[in-house]
Amino acid sequence: LNNKKMFTRVRDTSYESNVSDELSLKPGQETTVCKIDPVLKPHIALRLPGYRWSVWKKIVNRIPNDSWVPGEVDERDIFHESNSKSERVKEFCQVFKLDRINNSGDHIFVIMSVEVGFCPTIRVYAQYIIIDKSGFGLHFTEALGGLMNSTVSETSRKTYITKSEARIQDLQEDFKLLGHEWSFGMSGMTIFYSKSRKLSVCIESIGDANLDDSRNLRSCWTTPFDVSNVMP
Repeated sequence: LNNKKMFTRVRDTSYESNVSDELSLKPGQETTVCKIDPVLKPHIALRLPGYRWSVWKKIVNRIPNDSWVPGEVDERDIFHESNSKSERVKEFCQVFKLDRINNSGDHIFVIMSVEVGFCPTIRVYAQYIIIDKSGFGLHFTEALGGLMNSTVSETSRKTYITKSEARIQDLQEDFKLLGHEWSFGMSGMTIFYSKSRKLSVCIESIGDANLDDSRNLRSCWTTPFDVSNVMP
């Protein structure tokens, strides 16, 4: 998992709801899991700093194609790679939605891909990594077309955190974890997911992004811009 601290839980159906193994991964770390029988439909759950555990999802060790979709996977949770030259295009990819602890912030979405094999390789990554160098506190949201007139969006993400959010007691331990800025959305760092691959952004603070709520302000939303084919 690039640039973020992550926790994973894995289990198979023989354990029903019990956790077979639980791992804590540092940014970019690779590890192996040997306690799961691949014949028994292994499942995985994820957690990022500041967020609750995701729901369990099946690890699909099979090459996707137009004529086959796994019956246990919701079509809305399947991520389709738009770039035909991507190394991930032949891997089965699912989207994980995580909820903020105490419901104090935005949702976060990450993608899990499974490289098919006798011992499958699982990768977890963000669709977009945003580095805000503007000096403002920015708010991003998915754009479906037309001008944005509301900040309410399931995929809403910010590059700053307010002092009231930073003081929430349940989040304090996760603030100590390496790479927590990416998942919290702070210090000009955040990750983003958009099925439409179109974003809109507005300014919500000036200067130091870690301001009191009363000093926040908001610009208008920008015209949506397409990030589906970003040039290097």
